Amino acid sequence: MGLKQFYTRLLQFMRQKGWVTRSNEPYQAKIEVGLLDVKLGTFEHPIDGTIPTCSTLITGKGLTKLEALWRERDADLLA
Repeated sequence: MGLKQFYTRLLQFMRQKGWVTRSNEPYQAKIEVGLLDVKLGTFEHPIDGTIPTCSTLITGKGLTKLEALWRERDADLLA
């Protein structure tokens, strides 16, 4: 499986678990408990000008929780 496929599957999994919105922005509740963080920035588009961007970052605490949820999912699939 390629990196792009894994990234897509990970975001789909996070959407199913209620961690991120359809546009892959983190929910405030997940930020407040320290599972996710957000990096805000801008992008210079040649026609549309400055476009705001939002990148979702997974914290160490969030990675631990996400790994447990992923393993639980795998166990359910194998059972």
